[in-house]
Amino acid sequence: MSLTSSLITGRIPLPTGEAFAGVRLTFTLSACDREGEDILLPATLSVSLDETGALPEGFRLWRNSEGLHGTHYTVTAHWEEQDRARGSVPREVSLGRIQIGAAPQHMLGDILGNSVPAAPASFWVKASQAEVATILGAAEGLAGFTAPGYLTEVAEARDLAQSRAAQAAGR
Repeated sequence: MSLTSSLITGRIPLPTGEAFAGVRLTFTLSACDREGEDILLPATLSVSLDETGALPEGFRLWRNSEGLHGTHYTVTAHWEEQDRARGSVPREVSLGRIQIGAAPQHMLGDILGNSVPAAPASFWVKASQAEVATILGAAEGLAGFTAPGYLTEVAEARDLAQSRAAQAAGR
């Protein structure tokens, strides 16, 4: 089964507008997550920018906003600079965190500017089959309490009971 993904586009040029040769971006998923029966590991995807400084055509990422654990991707740029004394010096800078939403396509610059929502709170409960059956039975018993008009009916019944009690006391 294929994962739900979105096309990611965008360009990361030098301040002069020229392509930044030799730049590689990494997208690291923050934690394990899940889509359907697939479990996604917190792996790093690496992609080199093309000769124009853009992400390669057809680059896609999993839509982690559809996962169960509120994960995000950390985006990091990697390149090398030449230094007279030290030669080739590896550099890296974090570009930020992103979350891929339900849209079929995202511009990297747009989603880097968005805040990443916090992961939802979660907890585990250990219960026996008998305990689960008891809880489900109790929930079914409460179903009438959420029916439309229930509170109105309760208030009317209370008023009627009070009225009859007052009449009986007056006799």
